[in-house]
Amino acid sequence: MKRLSASVGIIILVSSLNVYASNDENSKNRWDGLYIGGSIGAASGKASPNVTTTEDTYFHTTDDEQLDSAASKSLNENSLISVLSLGYNVQQDGLLYGLEGDVTYSKFDKTLNSSGVYLTNGDTFHLSTKVERNWLASIRGKLGYVSDDSVIYFSLGPAITQIKYKFSFNDSSKASSFSETKTHLGISASLGYERSLSKNWSVKAEYMVSSFINLDYGKNTLPGINDGFSHKLDLTTHSISLGLNYYF
Repeated sequence: MKRLSASVGIIILVSSLNVYASNDENSKNRWDGLYIGGSIGAASGKASPNVTTTEDTYFHTTDDEQLDSAASKSLNENSLISVLSLGYNVQQDGLLYGLEGDVTYSKFDKTLNSSGVYLTNGDTFHLSTKVERNWLASIRGKLGYVSDDSVIYFSLGPAITQIKYKFSFNDSSKASSFSETKTHLGISASLGYERSLSKNWSVKAEYMVSSFINLDYGKNTLPGINDGFSHKLDLTTHSISLGLNYYF
C-alpha cells in the first residue's frame, strides 16, 4: 500500500512538473509569431496649407500678403477611426522585436472659406481651400519590453496616404480653381500596451502619430496671365485606439 501511494505521488509530481514546464515555455514564447488585429478609436487631424501668391501684372505686394495670410490658415477635425493590422513578433527573453502593418480608415474633410478687401483698390476677394483624406496605411518596426503577460512597445516606420486638395479664388475681375489628388509618403510612430487574455487573444491600447510634411501641390494661375498661387501642405494626425489581437 505504501509503495502504491509513493508511486501515485511520484506520478502526480512528475505530471505537475511537466504541466508547469509546458506553461512556462508557453509564457516565455507568448508573443512569438503571426497575429492579426482590429481596433477602433478617435483621431485629431490638423492640415496646414501654405499658399504663396505669385504677382506679375495683376496682384500687388500688399495683395500677396493679404491673400497668403487668408489662404494659409490651419484646418482641424476630430473623427472616429477603425484599424486593421497584421504583424509578426519574435520574443527573446524580456525583449520583443516585430514588424506590423496596418490600414486605418481615418476621415479628414475640412474646408476653409475666407474673404477680404484689397487694401490697394477696395475690391473684395474670396478664397476656398479644401483638404480631404479617407485612409492611411503604415508598416512599422516594433521594439517592446515584456513583463509577465504584458508588453509595452514602440514602433516607427513609413506611412502612405492619398489626399485631395482643392483651391479656388475669385474677385470682381478674375477667378481660378484648382484640384489635385496625390498619394504621399510620410512617417508613423506609435506607443502601445498589450496584455494577454488567453493563449491566442490579447487586448491592446495604442497612441499613434502620422505626419505628411511639405507636400507639393504645384501652382495654378489666373486665366491669361502669370499671376497665381503655389500650394504646399502639411497633414498630421494623432490617434488613440483600443483593440484585440489574435495570435496564430
